[in-house]
Amino acid sequence: MSDHHACLAPGLAVTRAAIACFRSDVSDCVAALWSDMKADIVLANDADLDFPQEHLDALCTATTLALSVPIEVDGDLPVQAVFLGRSGGRIVLRDPVLPTHAMTCLCAPGADLVRLRQAMVDFLAQDRQTGADR
Repeated sequence: MSDHHACLAPGLAVTRAAIACFRSDVSDCVAALWSDMKADIVLANDADLDFPQEHLDALCTATTLALSVPIEVDGDLPVQAVFLGRSGGRIVLRDPVLPTHAMTCLCAPGADLVRLRQAMVDFLAQDRQTGADR
């Protein structure tokens, strides 16, 4: 496991400080959001740019929509989504601890999406009750 686990302190909350710490360890993530999909609200974010609230709200809604459409094969809700375009990409992961919450990372073109996704998985895999890796 990598060093970015130190970003999360014991307890269930993912804070803006934890998101900023994650981003400082993962250069491919130019913006990160922690969202409550049930409430459709961004709880924490950190980015290279200062996004207006309307933009954050739209990203949160897109995250909620991406992870709310049941998979046709088994009817389960997706745990991840990846969007790619000319201007970059976006990776969305459902939190395994709090399934109504998700982490979203925006990345520039040419970003290592496999590495970024794994960093997000590792970040969310920490046991937030004890602060240790699972």
